[in-house]
Amino acid sequence: SSYQVSFDRLNFSLASNQLALTNAKISNLNGHQSKHNEPLNLEVPLLQVSGIDYRAAYSNNELYLDSIKIIKPELLFRRVEHVKSGKNHAKDIFTVINSIFNQVHIEKISLEKGKTDVEIEVKKNQHQLYSKQLDLMISGITLDTLSNLKVGYRSMLIVADNYKGIFQDSSKTISVKQLSYSTTDKFI
Repeated sequence: SSYQVSFDRLNFSLASNQLALTNAKISNLNGHQSKHNEPLNLEVPLLQVSGIDYRAAYSNNELYLDSIKIIKPELLFRRVEHVKSGKNHAKDIFTVINSIFNQVHIEKISLEKGKTDVEIEVKKNQHQLYSKQLDLMISGITLDTLSNLKVGYRSMLIVADNYKGIFQDSSKTISVKQLSYSTTDKFI
């Protein structure tokens, strides 16, 4: 599939080490599909990145950010696989990051008031996750590409309102008014 990335406005300041995108969208280029049948549709009214250390990125290939704030994103993701590909898409993303930076450190990522609708079907087993409002905060994120792609974080908090999860053969459903999950010090 081919995707289009668009945004209404980009504010970039070297003086204040900030970047902001307004009304950013990632959508499928296949024009005949409706919004709800596309494999991926992401809309982010506001994305703010602050505390960008340009000097470390340029001279040491290390990315340091104070914070990434994502406000009111809407994610719609559909994936149907008839046969497991065995491909690890997350590792592909890390490989791209590895080709650019030796180390990435983000002090805080926050997602506020997000809506998610994710559906994955593998060999007729359906997995669906839905939330009307998702808040996520991860702090102390580190990606060290020099030591075999180690990914870690200091703490993570997820709060999902009106959460619904359907798993495996669609006979197992979890529905919760508010789901909270918190953890600390993990390496993936």
